[in-house]
Amino acid sequence: MLRSTKHIVCALSGGLDSAVAAFLLKSKGFTVSGVHLVSDDPSGEFKDKPEEAAENAHRVCKQLGIPLQEVHLTKEYWDKVFRETTKGNQNLGLTSLDAVCNKHITFGTLISHVLNDIKAHGFATGHGARLTQDIIRNNVDPARGVKLLRANEQLEDQTYSLSQVSQRALQKTVFPIGELPSLVVRDIAVQNGLDTIVKKGEASSLCSYGRSSFQRFVKEHKLPKPGRYVDLETSQTVGEHDGAVSWTVGQQVHIQGHNEEMYVAEVLTDVDSNTCDIMVVSNQDHPALFAQTFFTRLPHWIHEIPFKLVETEMLDCEYQQNHGGQLRKCTMTLASSNSYCGHDYLIVSCPDSVKGITPGQHVAFYKGEECLGSAQILRPGPSVYAMTYGTERRKKVEENTFYQKWFSKIF
Repeated sequence: MLRSTKHIVCALSGGLDSAVAAFLLKSKGFTVSGVHLVSDDPSGEFKDKPEEAAENAHRVCKQLGIPLQEVHLTKEYWDKVFRETTKGNQNLGLTSLDAVCNKHITFGTLISHVLNDIKAHGFATGHGARLTQDIIRNNVDPARGVKLLRANEQLEDQTYSLSQVSQRALQKTVFPIGELPSLVVRDIAVQNGLDTIVKKGEASSLCSYGRSSFQRFVKEHKLPKPGRYVDLETSQTVGEHDGAVSWTVGQQVHIQGHNEEMYVAEVLTDVDSNTCDIMVVSNQDHPALFAQTFFTRLPHWIHEIPFKLVETEMLDCEYQQNHGGQLRKCTMTLASSNSYCGHDYLIVSCPDSVKGITPGQHVAFYKGEECLGSAQILRPGPSVYAMTYGTERRKKVEENTFYQKWFSKIF
């Protein structure tokens, strides 16, 4: 089949990157059309995405002379992304929302619609990422599989948000701007009549609509668990809260009647009483916010599980804690089922202590420029504070009922 006869559908967010991606595909001779995710929720709960994003997408398609289809996936958002936050005590924070959305929506339901309903040959987005094989180069071999690589310009890399995408989806995907510096992308837009998009700046990602309503959603649909703010060092109650549904280690909290700023060190949920106590500290660099190890579920491997990890049960690599976050060295170790986890999991060890390791969120793993995949954090290991002052704190168990209740969870 000649390359020029291939039909590629480009997902348009209404921003610069996806507009240039569509232009590049058309300039290479492909038959190109656009799709744009919109909300049709009558309650307006998911209507966070600016209407100008849809207008921009239409404007881009008119400028390029390609058709645009608006796709309504609010129900899928509700069922596959937002509703996940109501299950158990999962703490799915905003840093993981794009990764989960890309897995289920952009590279799940949307790409299925593009390939099965529109009958396109491939799917494109404006993500900053690269693939070892793609349909543009006509060299996709399903037997070899596709590896996901970081963008050439590290500041524009978006592989963290793609770290849960399936191999099957990536084999039908192309990232036209992943090789290009951001300044070149902007120049291409200006030189080809897309300067309206450039002036407005980059739109939010395809998965960003619902970000502010995500916070509203979890508060309204996930049963809140009220409880106390408890000073980690003194075990004294310093305030009360209406319910913790989404939080991160190191997050600043404002406690009514308490002048001193406090920071979340840990959230302890009591299933029996349906309450949770938020352990807080008074210093944003408190050692209780740092740990040198953490535990994750088994990762979603994009290409395949690394051979060395299978062979030796250990692998030196790097990990990224959130989108745009710093790559840090680590050693992952495969661990067998035990009474705590109930299934196989990873132990991730770091050479230095790391701040803000939060249960429920995702970490992406890298070997060189390849994104291996990502995993959900189960819990951090003992904090630097616990390792340093653990012996002293153990003495408080016999003296304080609070520690009698939570001691086993803290250590």
